[in-house]
Amino acid sequence: MRAMKLDLPVILFFVMAVSSAHGYSRTEIGLQYRHFFHSPPVTAGTSLTESYELRGEWEKTSEHGPWSLDANLFVSLNSEDTERTYLDAREARLSYDFDDWRFSAGMGTFFWGVSETINVANQLNQSDLREGVDGKVKMGQPFVSINHSFAQARFSMFYLPVFVERVFPERPALPLKVTSQGAFEEDPDGDVAVRLEWFLEDAEVGLSLFRGTRRDPLLRPFVSEGGETRLQPFYPQSDSLSVDVVTFWQSWILKGELQAGEELNRGYTATNIGVEYPFYPQVANVQQVSVVAEHLTDDRDEQAASIGQNDLFVGFKADWGTLGENKLRWVAGYDLEYGSRYWDVSLESRLTDFYRAHCQVVIFSKVDRRDSRLHPVETEDYIELGLTLAF
Repeated sequence: MRAMKLDLPVILFFVMAVSSAHGYSRTEIGLQYRHFFHSPPVTAGTSLTESYELRGEWEKTSEHGPWSLDANLFVSLNSEDTERTYLDAREARLSYDFDDWRFSAGMGTFFWGVSETINVANQLNQSDLREGVDGKVKMGQPFVSINHSFAQARFSMFYLPVFVERVFPERPALPLKVTSQGAFEEDPDGDVAVRLEWFLEDAEVGLSLFRGTRRDPLLRPFVSEGGETRLQPFYPQSDSLSVDVVTFWQSWILKGELQAGEELNRGYTATNIGVEYPFYPQVANVQQVSVVAEHLTDDRDEQAASIGQNDLFVGFKADWGTLGENKLRWVAGYDLEYGSRYWDVSLESRLTDFYRAHCQVVIFSKVDRRDSRLHPVETEDYIELGLTLAF
């Protein structure tokens, strides 16, 4: 199963089984508008500059003795981009608890890491570029796992039977069309991972081992049967060790992620080291403001698994309102080698108990031609507006 086409009857059966059970449930329906400020390159194979989207998300959890069911289904209907009309089971898992053990299977999303910007330790799930260029939103991953909890630690083993390929929407666009059929260094199915987490008094530490197919592909030019030059995703094998740490020093939060491994017969190291300083200004209705600074490195250069290889990120987060119902996030990235700059600003506001609105602006303000990660998307500045009803 390559691009993870979900079997609709199976999903409907799972929905009916979970919805009939008692437990927590949440449903969201939303409208979203996205506008790109620039036209894409002529060779990108699209002229799309704006689109409207109807979105829905349904979440349900229920427990029956030692058994538990968790579901999180997401559906999107886009007016222009067919790749952004889709259904994804981000969570559809069945779990069984026995003493300090938990056995789980199904579809799931897993987050490893502590950084605000790029999480180099986060490896199991495929990034969903249909939801954002930063890759923070993840697609569901088929899995089987065994977890054991200790007094201050948790040990987990994962088997990932089916690889999920990345989906490339029409926008953000690359200079050439991306084919939907990827290439692989080896059989991509059957990845394995192990993770150990320690929960200490003033720190949290995660240690992970991964062996399998890298989620972030390399894009290689090829000539199709019709003579058209396109980009084909190529997924190399990866053997890696990752460490993520967060700790506290006075009022500072210190964060770090490191990944070291081997890909394409070459060793590599990627890190993201940063600090966060939260403070509480004596201003009416301002709950908290946090200042963030992080430094990302990746010695794979053009084959790096993120948007940067030697980048500095600075930004801040702010919560304000009677109950902190307004959230502002601003992050600026600066490439220390090429001088490329980009901005990501988002604002989310809870209007009532049921409605919330959001706005996001992504700007690539200066991109050097030598920057192989950012130069292909230099025309992809956009603004996104959304309104969501939750019940």
